[in-house]
Amino acid sequence: MRRTENHAPPPLLTPAECADYLGFTLSTVYTMASRRQLPSVKIGKRSLRFRRSDLDALVKAGLRPALRPLNGQTTPEPER
Repeated sequence: MRRTENHAPPPLLTPAECADYLGFTLSTVYTMASRRQLPSVKIGKRSLRFRRSDLDALVKAGLRPALRPLNGQTTPEPER
């Protein structure tokens, strides 16, 4: 993975990096991208890349609060 001078991770991930980041198989990433379930960036005719910020937003949007708190813990109110 190429890094910039400030050692920040690159903003665009390859399909393999995306699969590793999300914990999916590579074929799942390609399938979800082709179905437009994962936001992607096409570079040229064949190169597919994924913005880390888009993936983070997708994961955050999919978070659901627990139905019941565990061990007496309180459940935080969902963000609106």
